[in-house]
Amino acid sequence: MKVNRTAYHWFADIFCVLLLVGVFLYLIMYWNAIADHVPGHYNADGVVDRWTNKKELFILLAVAWVMYGGITVVEQFPRLWNTGVTITKQNAHRVYATLKNMIVTIKWQMVLAFCVITLYSSLGKGLPKWFLSVFLIAIFATLIGFLVQLMRVK
Repeated sequence: MKVNRTAYHWFADIFCVLLLVGVFLYLIMYWNAIADHVPGHYNADGVVDRWTNKKELFILLAVAWVMYGGITVVEQFPRLWNTGVTITKQNAHRVYATLKNMIVTIKWQMVLAFCVITLYSSLGKGLPKWFLSVFLIAIFATLIGFLVQLMRVK
């Protein structure tokens, strides 16, 4: 089954690509201004607990690109998704559309988080204390919200 792309899906992909390209261009343009050692890891409070060479900023960005690409590929194959509900001819389109919206939403949330972490690392700053909480709440609220929708569809 093919799930048609909606305006939301296009917007999310454009948003992700703009973020990823924007962070890449930022790193290129300000490379000389970035300190040689940048935060390489943060604890749950956003405090830097490992410093690393600034070249690793590109590894972090590459991971974000790979996640974006991987999730985008998975989006294209609805039959591979674990729906959690029985698929019938009557509900197939709504189930797959709901799941695609969930996947797309989680994709842009993950890309945004990795871009924010990359930018904070490039500035040599710790993450705000609220970052991890807000990120986790956003991911779990997305999952719960779409799973509730999915249960209503079945």
